[in-house]
Amino acid sequence: YEVTIGLTDSSDPARTTSQWYKILSVRGYAMEDVPFDPVNARDGGTDLNITSGDEYRRLDLPFAFTFYDEEFTYIQVSSYGYVTFGDQPADSFQNTRIPDTAAPNGFAAPFWDFLESDVGAGVFYRVVGEVPNRQLVITWADVPHLPDTGPGTITLILEEGTNSIVFQYPDVVFNEEGIEWTSFNYGKSATIGIENPAG
Repeated sequence: YEVTIGLTDSSDPARTTSQWYKILSVRGYAMEDVPFDPVNARDGGTDLNITSGDEYRRLDLPFAFTFYDEEFTYIQVSSYGYVTFGDQPADSFQNTRIPDTAAPNGFAAPFWDFLESDVGAGVFYRVVGEVPNRQLVITWADVPHLPDTGPGTITLILEEGTNSIVFQYPDVVFNEEGIEWTSFNYGKSATIGIENPAG
């Protein structure tokens, strides 16, 4: 399996393919650099209607997805920028280092942090492509970071067949007029990565 992550600065399109960060590989997974080709689930997708910070939504997968050698048919989508596989709750706003045996476990986190998804545009999902090459796209769209920063947008993609996980960052600069949030920009305070079901 492969997990792809990258950061891009929406104010500087020239940086969309060059700002890639490699992390240590974990059992059964490897990193791969890919061209930045953003997909936004807000465009034609379904709003998960997250209306408070600690809420999360169960989402049935359109295809079976294998994560750490276990097949899953549904996930939990957190308002805080991550998903868990199976029944693991996804309501923790306090992001931690990976690995950590404390809950949540069994997750993919493109940007686990204190996002205010209930204040921003919302969390959306949609399915793109055709069998057997579909993608489930989940986007935290125009969501601020506590305390009411400017908005950011983060996307997670699960791929059918390959069981690849893709992290995309169309906008992770939370600045607003007159305020530069350097402590949050580019994931400085976020947890990014995956963790197996055992922690």
